[in-house]
Amino acid sequence: MAHPWPDHFYPLQVAMGAAGDDAEAKLVHRSWTEDQLFRHFNIEVRPHVNSLSN
Repeated sequence: MAHPWPDHFYPLQVAMGAAGDDAEAKLVHRSWTEDQLFRHFNIEVRPHVNSLSN
């Protein structure tokens, strides 16, 4: 079975850091194929709503 190296996760960490504090990562797909685990993430940034602007 193949195990991912830490550098496989660095792009996800960079994207989360660049997205800001309000970002949320969601697992959108996970499957096993020929003894390998595949995961795909979607990173969403929610618009910041200023409650004091009303």
